[in-house]
Amino acid sequence: MEALEKIKVRKSNGELAEAEVLLCFELEDTGKKYILYTFNEVDEQAMETVHASIITENNNGYELDSIPAEEWKEVKDIMRDIIRNEG
Repeated sequence: MEALEKIKVRKSNGELAEAEVLLCFELEDTGKKYILYTFNEVDEQAMETVHASIITENNNGYELDSIPAEEWKEVKDIMRDIIRNEG
């Protein structure tokens, strides 16, 4: 299996943590770029937690922003497609 790219992400508590990039993609409908990443955390059902954000380039590198509710359906559809194709 090929090595995944790693990024540094500032969590909501201010902590800087390393995350593995799972996927970057752009939606035609919005023209925005999105990133799926994980800190390799596992939830109560022993499922790996995946985070999703809008990724934009700025003077300091890249910034991750929350995905608006109206865009979540398309992002979740892509996440579901990935899960289906892994099996």
